[in-house]
Amino acid sequence: MAETFTGFPPSGIAFLGGLAADNTKAYFDGNRDTYADDVAAPLRALVVAVGQRLREGTGRDVCFEPTVGKSLFRINRDTRFSADKTPYHPWVDAIWWAGLHDARRAPAFIFRLSGGSLIAGAGITGLRDTHLDRYRTAVAGDSSGRALHALLNELSATLPDVEITEPARKRVPAPYPQDHPRRDLLRCDSLHASVQRPHPPTLASPEFADTLTGLLTPFAQLHRWLVDHVTT
Repeated sequence: MAETFTGFPPSGIAFLGGLAADNTKAYFDGNRDTYADDVAAPLRALVVAVGQRLREGTGRDVCFEPTVGKSLFRINRDTRFSADKTPYHPWVDAIWWAGLHDARRAPAFIFRLSGGSLIAGAGITGLRDTHLDRYRTAVAGDSSGRALHALLNELSATLPDVEITEPARKRVPAPYPQDHPRRDLLRCDSLHASVQRPHPPTLASPEFADTLTGLLTPFAQLHRWLVDHVTT
């Protein structure tokens, strides 16, 4: 039977705060049951509850599956190629994706919960090959590019604290001119927009599914643009 989302218990939020302060295997092992029952289980249920709401509100291009590799991410960090050897992320992430079999490369609504705040938004990560070409073509295109620029401006106007991906490349990639009017967007290999918020009063209740859906909804137009122009 599917789990019903009832909120994140205070003990789960305290666990994430404690993990940020003591990011060790000993802390995690000593609180493993709290993580499983009060963080991981509610997150799985939240994925389903919010996924159903997003699908109803934004159309069929929303996929969700409360398993690692799909909507969920491992809390364990991959430290093989990192100077930071702390073993865990002091947060949990979830996505609701669209358009591609590989959820990690698809446009997605995103959610991150830590001990002190949450992040909500939408975007796409790791653009390469055909999808990167499609993204650049759409950004450079007069109609599609202007539409993206306009919706990002609208997000900035309605959400003054929105964070939008900074360009990853120093130069505009060929064959586009260096003075292209959307040169900053052409220099991006991923594109996200998100807001960070303190924990709302609903976090420990079933109503948080509605709260989070409301936080994600302003990013639906960005999600739609990416689905229309990058993955199809």
